Amino acid sequence: MMAVTIIALLLAAMMLIVAEFFIPVMGIVAIAAVLAIAGAVTLAFMHDGTAGTLLLLGVLVFFPIYIALLIRALPNSPLGKRAFLKQAEAGRLTPEQESLAQLVGQEGVAETPLRLSGAVRVNGKRYQAMAESDHIDAGKTVRVLRFDGMDLIVAPVEPNG
Repeated sequence: MMAVTIIALLLAAMMLIVAEFFIPVMGIVAIAAVLAIAGAVTLAFMHDGTAGTLLLLGVLVFFPIYIALLIRALPNSPLGKRAFLKQAEAGRLTPEQESLAQLVGQEGVAETPLRLSGAVRVNGKRYQAMAESDHIDAGKTVRVLRFDGMDLIVAPVEPNG
């Protein structure tokens, strides 16, 4: 009877670990899984010291492997495909980045001093920006050189160019 209880606790722990990936309760389900494992090991030690030791070693080897396999397999499962966010394709721009890419080469005005970072206005819209090199005073005309993440990289426009 004790063996059935131990096996039931270990199976419950396995199910709770799976549930932890899908139920956002900040680790409470994982704590329940750890308690189930601790209960199983405790019962095994109460039955026999050797059995308890073997189960403890088995748990220490099996459960990390089990969790690693879940991390790999769950996102590709039918349930995981509905529950997990998809990764962005490499090299593909977000809609926000596409709008920033259209600003490259355009001129705007520094709204705040850019001592590395600040704000610029291009085409009537305010953007976070970073100065390519030196600091740029507020009110100076700037040219968008490129973007990095969600920041525009700008340089001052020389009066004759």
